[in-house]
Amino acid sequence: MAPSSNLTQAARAVHKFNVNGYSATKAMAKHEHVSSKRLTVAGYAWEIHYTPGHDAHWHYWVAFKLLLPGAPVDHALPCFRGEERQSHAFGSANESSPWVLLVKRRELEASGFITGDSFAVRCTITVLSKNTINSAEPSPDLHLQLGELLRSGRFADVEFIVSGVSIAAHRCVLAARSPSLAAAVLKGGTRKKDGSVRVEVKDDMRAGVFRALLHFIYTDTLMELDWREDGSDPLLPRTMVMSLNEAAGRYGLERLKQICENMLGFDDACSADCAVM
Repeated sequence: MAPSSNLTQAARAVHKFNVNGYSATKAMAKHEHVSSKRLTVAGYAWEIHYTPGHDAHWHYWVAFKLLLPGAPVDHALPCFRGEERQSHAFGSANESSPWVLLVKRRELEASGFITGDSFAVRCTITVLSKNTINSAEPSPDLHLQLGELLRSGRFADVEFIVSGVSIAAHRCVLAARSPSLAAAVLKGGTRKKDGSVRVEVKDDMRAGVFRALLHFIYTDTLMELDWREDGSDPLLPRTMVMSLNEAAGRYGLERLKQICENMLGFDDACSADCAVM
Protein backbone atom coordinates (compact mmCIF):
# COMPACT_ATOMS: atom_id res chain seq x y z
CA MET A 1 0.00 0.00 0.00
CA ALA A 2 1.36 3.41 -0.96
CA PRO A 3 2.15 5.80 1.94
CA SER A 4 -0.32 8.61 2.54
CA SER A 5 -0.37 11.94 4.35
CA ASN A 6 -2.99 14.47 5.38
CA LEU A 7 -2.67 17.85 3.69
CA THR A 8 -5.37 19.45 5.84
CA GLN A 9 -6.76 19.17 9.33
CA ALA A 10 -10.50 19.38 9.98
CA ALA A 11 -12.35 20.42 13.13
CA ARG A 12 -16.12 20.02 13.33
CA ALA A 13 -18.88 21.09 15.69
CA VAL A 14 -22.62 20.46 15.57
CA HIS A 15 -25.08 23.02 16.95
CA LYS A 16 -28.84 22.61 17.23
CA PHE A 17 -30.37 26.03 16.47
CA ASN A 18 -33.87 26.27 18.01
CA VAL A 19 -36.08 29.01 16.60
CA ASN A 20 -38.80 29.72 19.18
CA GLY A 21 -41.47 32.29 18.42
CA TYR A 22 -41.06 31.97 14.68
CA SER A 23 -44.00 34.25 13.89
CA ALA A 24 -42.41 37.05 15.93
CA THR A 25 -39.10 36.74 14.05
CA LYS A 26 -40.94 37.34 10.78
CA ALA A 27 -41.53 40.93 11.96
CA MET A 28 -37.81 41.69 11.93
CA ALA A 29 -36.50 44.15 9.37
CA LYS A 30 -34.70 42.72 6.35
CA HIS A 31 -31.28 43.72 7.70
CA GLU A 32 -31.94 42.20 11.16
CA HIS A 33 -31.02 38.71 12.34
CA VAL A 34 -30.88 36.49 15.43
CA SER A 35 -27.47 35.26 16.63
CA SER A 36 -26.60 31.97 18.27
CA LYS A 37 -24.36 31.71 21.31
CA ARG A 38 -20.68 31.70 20.40
CA LEU A 39 -19.26 28.32 19.40
CA THR A 40 -15.60 27.36 19.58
CA VAL A 41 -14.25 25.37 16.63
CA ALA A 42 -10.56 24.96 15.75
CA GLY A 43 -9.63 27.50 18.40
CA TYR A 44 -11.82 30.28 16.99
CA ALA A 45 -15.15 31.68 18.17
CA TRP A 46 -18.03 31.53 15.66
CA GLU A 47 -21.63 32.73 15.52
CA ILE A 48 -24.55 31.46 13.43
CA HIS A 49 -26.94 34.17 12.24
CA TYR A 50 -30.56 33.45 11.32
CA THR A 51 -33.13 35.47 9.41
CA PRO A 52 -36.59 34.40 8.20
CA GLY A 53 -36.85 37.15 5.60
CA HIS A 54 -33.81 37.10 3.31
CA ASP A 55 -35.00 38.52 -0.02
CA ALA A 56 -33.50 36.67 -2.99
CA HIS A 57 -34.74 35.31 -6.32
CA TRP A 58 -38.17 36.94 -5.83
CA HIS A 59 -38.82 35.01 -2.63
CA TYR A 60 -38.35 35.34 1.13
CA TRP A 61 -35.98 32.71 2.44
CA VAL A 62 -35.20 31.22 5.84
CA ALA A 63 -31.45 31.75 5.75
CA PHE A 64 -28.34 31.27 7.86
CA LYS A 65 -24.78 32.52 7.72
CA LEU A 66 -21.58 32.02 9.68
CA LEU A 67 -19.69 34.90 11.34
CA LEU A 68 -16.11 34.96 12.61
CA PRO A 69 -16.25 37.67 15.31
CA GLY A 70 -12.83 36.98 16.82
CA ALA A 71 -9.35 38.23 16.04
CA PRO A 72 -7.93 38.01 12.48
CA VAL A 73 -6.62 34.60 11.48
CA ASP A 74 -3.22 34.06 9.93
CA HIS A 75 -4.54 31.83 7.17
CA ALA A 76 -7.79 31.28 5.35
CA LEU A 77 -10.33 28.90 6.88
CA PRO A 78 -12.56 27.42 4.16
CA CYS A 79 -16.08 26.68 5.41
CA PHE A 80 -18.35 24.49 3.27
CA ARG A 81 -22.14 24.51 3.32
CA GLY A 82 -24.75 22.01 2.27
CA GLU A 83 -24.38 19.58 -0.56
CA GLU A 84 -23.37 22.38 -2.93
CA ARG A 85 -20.02 22.54 -1.12
CA GLN A 86 -19.83 26.29 -1.63
CA SER A 87 -16.85 27.59 0.33
CA HIS A 88 -15.87 30.82 2.04
CA ALA A 89 -12.38 31.76 3.28
CA PHE A 90 -12.39 33.80 6.48
CA GLY A 91 -9.40 36.17 6.49
CA SER A 92 -10.30 38.82 9.06
CA ALA A 93 -12.38 39.50 12.14
CA ASN A 94 -16.13 40.21 11.80
CA GLU A 95 -16.22 38.61 8.37
CA SER A 96 -19.18 36.41 7.51
CA SER A 97 -20.04 33.83 4.90
CA PRO A 98 -22.75 34.40 2.28
CA TRP A 99 -26.30 33.67 3.40
CA VAL A 100 -27.24 30.01 3.10
CA LEU A 101 -30.72 29.93 1.55
CA LEU A 102 -32.08 26.97 3.47
CA VAL A 103 -35.73 26.92 2.43
CA LYS A 104 -38.32 29.32 1.07
CA ARG A 105 -40.35 30.78 3.91
CA ARG A 106 -43.70 29.82 2.45
CA GLU A 107 -42.48 26.25 1.86
CA LEU A 108 -41.34 25.93 5.47
CA GLU A 109 -44.69 27.22 6.73
CA ALA A 110 -46.54 24.71 4.54
CA SER A 111 -44.27 21.79 5.43
CA GLY A 112 -45.65 21.07 8.89
CA PHE A 113 -42.18 21.27 10.47
CA ILE A 114 -43.19 24.30 12.53
CA THR A 115 -44.68 23.02 15.79
CA GLY A 116 -45.87 25.34 18.54
CA ASP A 117 -44.46 28.29 16.60
CA SER A 118 -41.01 26.68 16.79
CA PHE A 119 -38.66 24.66 14.61
CA ALA A 120 -35.07 23.44 14.85
CA VAL A 121 -32.12 23.38 12.49
CA ARG A 122 -29.01 21.27 13.02
CA CYS A 123 -25.95 23.24 11.89
CA THR A 124 -22.57 21.64 11.28
CA ILE A 125 -19.48 23.87 11.16
CA THR A 126 -16.41 22.31 9.56
CA VAL A 127 -13.16 24.27 9.67
CA LEU A 128 -10.24 23.21 7.48
CA SER A 129 -6.69 24.36 8.05
CA LYS A 130 -3.38 23.44 6.48
CA ASN A 131 -1.54 20.64 8.18
CA THR A 132 1.67 22.20 9.48
CA ILE A 133 3.00 18.97 10.99
CA ASN A 134 5.99 17.51 9.16
CA SER A 135 4.93 14.17 7.68
CA ALA A 136 8.21 12.67 8.92
CA GLU A 137 7.33 13.42 12.54
CA PRO A 138 5.44 10.77 14.51
CA SER A 139 1.89 11.53 15.57
CA PRO A 140 1.36 12.64 19.18
CA ASP A 141 0.69 9.60 21.35
CA LEU A 142 0.41 11.03 24.86
CA HIS A 143 -3.25 10.03 25.00
CA LEU A 144 -2.29 6.46 24.08
CA GLN A 145 0.37 6.33 26.78
CA LEU A 146 -1.99 7.70 29.43
CA GLY A 147 -4.66 5.28 28.28
CA GLU A 148 -2.25 2.39 28.74
CA LEU A 149 -1.30 3.74 32.18
CA LEU A 150 -4.98 3.66 33.15
CA ARG A 151 -5.50 0.19 31.69
CA SER A 152 -2.44 -1.33 33.37
CA GLY A 153 -2.97 0.33 36.75
CA ARG A 154 0.80 0.79 37.20
CA PHE A 155 1.83 3.31 39.87
CA ALA A 156 -1.85 3.82 40.79
CA ASP A 157 -2.44 5.51 44.14
CA VAL A 158 -6.25 5.63 44.09
CA GLU A 159 -8.66 2.69 44.19
CA PHE A 160 -12.27 3.42 43.27
CA ILE A 161 -14.92 0.87 44.26
CA VAL A 162 -17.84 1.21 41.85
CA SER A 163 -20.73 -1.27 42.07
CA GLY A 164 -18.36 -3.69 43.79
CA VAL A 165 -15.71 -3.37 41.03
CA SER A 166 -12.20 -2.10 41.82
CA ILE A 167 -10.84 0.51 39.39
CA ALA A 168 -7.32 1.96 39.75
CA ALA A 169 -6.40 5.57 38.98
CA HIS A 170 -3.75 8.23 39.65
CA ARG A 171 -4.28 11.31 41.79
CA CYS A 172 -1.99 13.53 39.70
CA VAL A 173 -4.03 12.87 36.53
CA LEU A 174 -7.32 13.42 38.34
CA ALA A 175 -6.05 16.69 39.83
CA ALA A 176 -5.00 17.97 36.40
CA ARG A 177 -8.10 16.91 34.50
CA SER A 178 -10.96 16.87 37.01
CA PRO A 179 -10.44 18.89 40.20
CA SER A 180 -13.97 17.92 41.30
CA LEU A 181 -13.16 14.21 41.20
CA ALA A 182 -9.76 14.83 42.85
CA ALA A 183 -11.54 16.72 45.64
CA ALA A 184 -13.92 13.79 46.11
CA VAL A 185 -10.87 11.54 46.59
CA LEU A 186 -9.45 13.84 49.27
CA LYS A 187 -12.74 14.25 51.12
CA GLY A 188 -14.26 10.79 50.84
CA GLY A 189 -11.22 8.54 50.57
CA THR A 190 -9.80 6.15 53.14
CA ARG A 191 -6.02 6.00 53.30
CA LYS A 192 -4.56 2.50 53.17
CA LYS A 193 -1.31 1.22 54.68
CA ASP A 194 0.61 1.59 51.41
CA GLY A 195 -0.32 5.30 51.20
CA SER A 196 -2.93 4.89 48.47
CA VAL A 197 -6.54 6.00 48.87
CA ARG A 198 -9.67 3.87 48.62
CA VAL A 199 -12.87 5.64 47.53
CA GLU A 200 -16.39 4.21 47.47
CA VAL A 201 -18.35 5.70 44.56
CA LYS A 202 -22.07 5.70 45.32
CA ASP A 203 -25.11 7.26 43.59
CA ASP A 204 -25.82 3.95 41.78
CA MET A 205 -23.10 4.56 39.21
CA ARG A 206 -22.17 1.56 37.07
CA ALA A 207 -18.57 0.48 36.71
CA GLY A 208 -18.74 0.74 32.92
CA VAL A 209 -19.86 4.36 33.08
CA PHE A 210 -17.09 5.21 35.54
CA ARG A 211 -14.51 3.47 33.34
CA ALA A 212 -15.71 5.56 30.38
CA LEU A 213 -15.42 8.69 32.54
CA LEU A 214 -11.83 7.85 33.54
CA HIS A 215 -10.97 6.94 29.95
CA PHE A 216 -12.01 10.42 28.84
CA ILE A 217 -10.10 12.04 31.72
CA TYR A 218 -6.91 10.22 30.70
CA THR A 219 -7.19 10.34 26.89
CA ASP A 220 -9.68 13.12 26.06
CA THR A 221 -11.48 10.62 23.84
CA LEU A 222 -14.70 8.64 24.17
CA MET A 223 -14.45 4.87 24.44
CA GLU A 224 -16.95 2.43 22.97
CA LEU A 225 -20.18 2.60 24.95
CA ASP A 226 -21.50 -0.92 24.46
CA TRP A 227 -19.76 -3.54 26.58
CA ARG A 228 -20.48 -6.09 29.30
CA GLU A 229 -19.43 -5.81 32.91
CA ASP A 230 -18.50 -9.04 34.63
CA GLY A 231 -21.16 -11.03 32.79
CA SER A 232 -23.97 -8.52 33.30
CA ASP A 233 -26.14 -7.26 30.47
CA PRO A 234 -24.75 -4.20 28.67
CA LEU A 235 -26.51 -0.88 28.88
CA LEU A 236 -28.10 0.36 25.70
CA PRO A 237 -25.84 2.97 24.03
CA ARG A 238 -28.31 5.82 24.63
CA THR A 239 -28.73 4.88 28.29
CA MET A 240 -24.96 4.71 28.67
CA VAL A 241 -24.54 8.17 27.12
CA MET A 242 -27.22 9.59 29.42
CA SER A 243 -25.45 8.14 32.47
CA LEU A 244 -22.08 9.40 31.23
CA ASN A 245 -23.56 12.85 30.60
CA GLU A 246 -24.81 12.96 34.19
CA ALA A 247 -21.40 11.89 35.53
CA ALA A 248 -19.62 14.49 33.39
CA GLY A 249 -21.80 17.23 34.88
CA ARG A 250 -21.18 15.96 38.40
CA TYR A 251 -17.39 16.06 37.99
CA GLY A 252 -17.09 19.27 35.95
CA LEU A 253 -16.09 17.73 32.60
CA GLU A 254 -17.75 20.27 30.32
CA ARG A 255 -16.25 18.96 27.06
CA LEU A 256 -17.42 15.43 27.77
CA LYS A 257 -20.85 16.77 28.72
CA GLN A 258 -21.07 18.66 25.43
CA ILE A 259 -20.08 15.54 23.48
CA CYS A 260 -22.76 13.50 25.25
CA GLU A 261 -25.40 16.16 24.68
CA ASN A 262 -24.54 16.28 20.98
CA MET A 263 -24.83 12.48 20.76
CA LEU A 264 -28.19 12.56 22.52
CA GLY A 265 -29.30 15.38 20.23
CA PHE A 266 -28.69 13.21 17.16
CA ASP A 267 -31.19 10.69 18.55
CA ASP A 268 -33.87 13.26 19.30
CA ALA A 269 -36.56 13.90 16.69
CA CYS A 270 -36.21 17.46 15.46
CA SER A 271 -39.07 19.43 14.00
CA ALA A 272 -36.87 20.09 10.99
CA ASP A 273 -33.68 18.17 10.38
CA CYS A 274 -31.74 20.43 8.03
CA ALA A 275 -27.95 20.46 7.84
CA VAL A 276 -26.06 23.69 7.20
CA MET A 277 -22.34 23.61 6.57
